Amino acid sequence: MKHHFADEYSQVNGILQKIDPRFKIIAALLFVILVNLTPLTKAFSLIFYAFILILCVLLTKVPPGRIVRKSLASLPLILIFALFSLFYHRSQPWFSLLILAKAYLSILAMILLISSTSFSYFLKALQKLKIPVILVMIFSFMYRYLFVITDELMSIRMAKDSRTVGGTAWFHTKVLANIIGVVFISSYERSERIYKAMLSRGFDGTIRTLDDFSLKNRDYIFGFSALSIFVLIKILEYSLR
Repeated sequence: MKHHFADEYSQVNGILQKIDPRFKIIAALLFVILVNLTPLTKAFSLIFYAFILILCVLLTKVPPGRIVRKSLASLPLILIFALFSLFYHRSQPWFSLLILAKAYLSILAMILLISSTSFSYFLKALQKLKIPVILVMIFSFMYRYLFVITDELMSIRMAKDSRTVGGTAWFHTKVLANIIGVVFISSYERSERIYKAMLSRGFDGTIRTLDDFSLKNRDYIFGFSALSIFVLIKILEYSLR
């Protein structure tokens, strides 16, 4: 099965790919916070945040179509929340559109962050930022073995389809439930084997990469530029009444 890894463009020779992951994570989180704190009366500032994302896409050299396709997977969930908000804010129908815009911009920012950062360096940056080790490990194993479990599930389903002709919807539902159970048990057993193998090799929970992080001038320039742009947008918000 062919997989499309989230960080497949992390090695592209783009400007953002060269920035220290810690700066990118902080900038992305600050972006998401500021976007979601934008009040309804200042919704025009979301246009400036959108321009920032467009600029970042150009700096990462990631195909815009790929970013859009990734973001579309989250649209159904966003639309559900936006529709539910209509019942709570009937007098302000624009509030639902504001939720939709904020959520979509936030998701695009996270996609850009992951697309421009190698996943191993992303995890190490989280560790350097003092994120609890257990959470970093969960992210690591979830990403690593998601593809293994998907392959296993697809193989079992292919074997089932090759041996099954016809059958009712209820029959296929029961078979699917059995398949999910088998995959769950095999995943649990695999986790035990992996844990023991890691302990036998001296794993202590530390993420190790070939290169260590060292801040360069471009990192400080990126951080100062991002902070300056965010401050400028907030100044424009409160100056335009």
